[in-house]
Amino acid sequence: MNKKILVCSWLSGKLFIDKSSGGSENRAYLLFNEISRYSRYKVSFFVNGNCRKRRINKMNVIFCSNNILKIAGEFLRLIKKQDHVCIFAINRLTPLFIFLAKLNNKKIVYFLTCDADVGVGLENVPSYYKWIPKLTFSEVDVFIAQTEFQYNILKERYKNKKIYLLKNPVIINPNDSIIGKEILWVGRNDNTKGTDILQKIIIENPDKKFKIIGINKKDLSFNFENVNQLGKINQKEMYEHYKISKFIISTSKIEGFPNVFLQAFANNKPIVSYIVNPDNFLEKSRGGFCANGDLKDFQKYVDKLYNSKKKIKEMGNNGYNYIKKEHELKNISKQLIKILDEL
Repeated sequence: MNKKILVCSWLSGKLFIDKSSGGSENRAYLLFNEISRYSRYKVSFFVNGNCRKRRINKMNVIFCSNNILKIAGEFLRLIKKQDHVCIFAINRLTPLFIFLAKLNNKKIVYFLTCDADVGVGLENVPSYYKWIPKLTFSEVDVFIAQTEFQYNILKERYKNKKIYLLKNPVIINPNDSIIGKEILWVGRNDNTKGTDILQKIIIENPDKKFKIIGINKKDLSFNFENVNQLGKINQKEMYEHYKISKFIISTSKIEGFPNVFLQAFANNKPIVSYIVNPDNFLEKSRGGFCANGDLKDFQKYVDKLYNSKKKIKEMGNNGYNYIKKEHELKNISKQLIKILDEL
């Protein structure tokens, strides 16, 4: 018997319109697009946007404007036909989705997307992260953690809940060892992504070439001769830029599990991270360096990779082989199907 799932990844509207998205939205799409192809689950997405309902592969995508009454009415109409509700990411609508689903006796699965979901790094995220989990998480039936760190906190905090660890998925590209000329940074324009750290690194390295993706010049311009700033692009184009880059730098101050890491390794690119390193991912994979918040060490690691094609190739291959074993999309989606089957 087929089962129906409503996926609430509210900010995914742009992904279905112009293919641009953040890590959380891309994760939701990859997972549920995959299981809708190969399992008995019928998947619908509920997202923001002023578009008509669309059919994407085997999924229905229902758009709704940012009018709270329309959102509540449409959500209520949709969940009556669903067996489970899967929610990605905390935002101002999360309480609405959780309580309406609970009132209609639907199983609620919450996918963690950031360590702030468990109260870590709250100084770097919007203030609603301080109260939404406290208000709503008691109503969640199943939690899906991205990392062992998140999983352990949830197990301690919610002893009577079902909690699973499901690693973020990635599509593995053919092993390709192109080494480009530019250091790649991918992110959006906010404090959590460490754009202040990025500017310092660019200023300190006028002899190195950088490419910045995800920030439009009208929002924040990196007006330096050694910077190629592209703004926002879609996911398909993104992979091409990973492929032709030299290596990847991350200046984020807080993440759950950054998809940038997976996309870098999927394209044989090593990573230098300022402070983010979930579950010691970079050491386990032997595919990158973490400076643990030390700017001098960050600079040291950037120099070490920039001046060694041999090291870039070696660490890039290490990362590629690691995610092929641990994060490949088909394997992760099979694990998710098993979790959903147990609801």
